[in-house]
Amino acid sequence: MKEWMSFDWWFYGGIFVMASAGILFAVQTVLFAVKRKRIGRRMDEEYGQPGKYHNESSQS
Repeated sequence: MKEWMSFDWWFYGGIFVMASAGILFAVQTVLFAVKRKRIGRRMDEEYGQPGKYHNESSQS
């Protein structure tokens, strides 16, 4: 059996790092989406919806 050369380790290591980055990206995207909804609900409870008072028609 032939021993792996160093460039084989770099190649497969790179594939592993790229796959890990893709998985971590998917996980953090889901977490941020969930947090965004939770923070949005909390802001609406505390401050209401100030956007309805700052529409384009009232400023002109």
